[in-house]
Amino acid sequence: MAQLITASEIISIAFSNSNTDPYLFRDADIEYSQVRHLKPILGEDLYDEIVSQNDSSSLTALNTTLMDDYLINMLAHWSKWDMLQNYQKTESSKGIQILTQEFGRSVDSDEMVDHMTRIHRRAYILTKQMVDYIEHEDNYKNYPLYNSGENPFNDVKIVGGIIY
Repeated sequence: MAQLITASEIISIAFSNSNTDPYLFRDADIEYSQVRHLKPILGEDLYDEIVSQNDSSSLTALNTTLMDDYLINMLAHWSKWDMLQNYQKTESSKGIQILTQEFGRSVDSDEMVDHMTRIHRRAYILTKQMVDYIEHEDNYKNYPLYNSGENPFNDVKIVGGIIY
């Protein structure tokens, strides 16, 4: 599968420290974030079209706008959120270990939860902005492969006869 975003792009978009090591982002982890967060939102057909066009460097003007203005930024933050636990801990033959820095300290669990919550909130808002753009009355017809019924953001719940 082709990646829609590179480790360098994730770092330049979602990190305040541009010296973050791009090798922390394995290709498999980036692809996992794509499939986990992007594919359910776009639906399989539009997702496959964008991945295919991106892989062959043939993005349409509309899909280029979607990528440049919404998708890349959203995906950078979801990728950061998905991989955040790996920055604080590492697995080895000695078990799970907390990484230490020469010029800093590891955050405690409350600080980690707070940081992850902030990243999640930002990624969620960026995702919502992308969905709003696609579903806007001026844009909806531009993305005929998009199926709003597949989008988990458009989940309808019926509780006690009330539709939510």
